[in-house]
This record gives sequence, structure tokens and C-alpha cells, in this order.
Amino acid sequence: MNLQLKNELDDMAVAAITAPLSPQVGCAALSASETVTFEIENTGTNALAAGTTFQASYTINGGAPVTETFMTTTPSLTIGQKEVVSFLTPANLAAIGNYTIDVSIVYGPDLIALNNSHQRTVSSGGSMYRTVASVNLSGMSGITRPSGSGIPGLQPVRLSAST
Repeated sequence: MNLQLKNELDDMAVAAITAPLSPQVGCAALSASETVTFEIENTGTNALAAGTTFQASYTINGGAPVTETFMTTTPSLTIGQKEVVSFLTPANLAAIGNYTIDVSIVYGPDLIALNNSHQRTVSSGGSMYRTVASVNLSGMSGITRPSGSGIPGLQPVRLSAST
């Protein structure tokens, strides 16, 4: 008698959310039509053929899910290989603030659900400089403005008392 043990496993994982990213400049804002892009990875032992279908969803700050159906395009997605996928429905991240993006997938024969989601937080807008105090200087004498503050658009005011 010949007994063979097979350890075949179908498993697809969300490896990363690759877009959108927080802008590199602290005060830059994201747009009202950001593409949400993520990587899937074959973490099973069986290759995934081109055309393998799965559903993916994303939410922003726990809101209503956006769900779309996808098909793999890599001819044979073997163990450890990744494929980049983008949602057609854009995310509105134009308002200043932080956004938590959750991406999850559903693949029918998937046996391990623990790796089917991924989360990323991005920031949109905001300012690196905050107004600390506002002072009305009208009617005061002896106020001078030195040239060059070192910060574009910010002009310091030097106060000096005159008697």
C-alpha cells in the first residue's frame, strides 16, 4: 500500500496597501479622487492561474465598504509572488485629516482568513505652522519688520518700544 500525504493549500493574502500615501510635504492635501492600490500575494502552495477571481473591499475610517471583483493577470501566481491591484472607485481624501484605509479580500477556496486584510493610515493636508497668538498692533509706534524670516510666506514682526 502506497500512502501519500498532500499538503495543498489555497491562500491569497493582502500583502500591502501601496496607494494612496501621505504627501511628502506636510501641508499638501490628497485629492477627492485617490486610487486605492494594494498587493495580493499567493501565500498558499497551489499556483493561482491567470483569471482567478476574488472580491476586494476597502473602507475609509470604518465607513461604507467599496466592493469590486478582480481577476489575477499573472500567468501563474506561484507561492510568494505578488500582483498589484487597483480599485476603479476612487476614495475622497480631500478634507484635512487622517484616514484609516482597510482593504480586505474574499477568495472562495482560501483556507486562512487571518491574512485577508491590511490597514494603512494616511494624512491629508494640514499645516506645519500653527497660529499661536494673534495680536492687534494697529496704532502702536516703533514696529519694524526685519527682512527674511527663513520661512517662505512668514514675516516676523519685531516690537520695539518708543517713548
